[in-house]
Amino acid sequence: MIDTTQIKEGMTVYDEDDNKIGTVDYVQYTDEDYNKPGPETVSTASDPRSEMNILKSFAQALGAEDDMPTEVREYYERYGYIRLKSSGIFDSDYYVTLNNVSAIIGDNIHLTTTKDELMAV
Repeated sequence: MIDTTQIKEGMTVYDEDDNKIGTVDYVQYTDEDYNKPGPETVSTASDPRSEMNILKSFAQALGAEDDMPTEVREYYERYGYIRLKSSGIFDSDYYVTLNNVSAIIGDNIHLTTTKDELMAV
């Protein structure tokens, strides 16, 4: 079992083919009590959804993050997730569930999936 509590902002993330996808922008740990809505264990960082700035307002106006279906958001919050800042200039950012982490080696996170299998935002 992987200790996902080691995941911190700025760590580099690689897919199962060892291609660099991006870096950790935000981590939401798992919801410990499934009968109690909302995660009890949260990231050490502030949730990017709660930070309002001009770029975030612009992204919301374009319908970026807030268009995630409720069921999908609840799934990611229940099982924990990482929001990745992609490394390419034209790439989307991605969400990865914590159960897709295969290894944490130093400041590198390796996934069990490819970039194409991730949910882009």
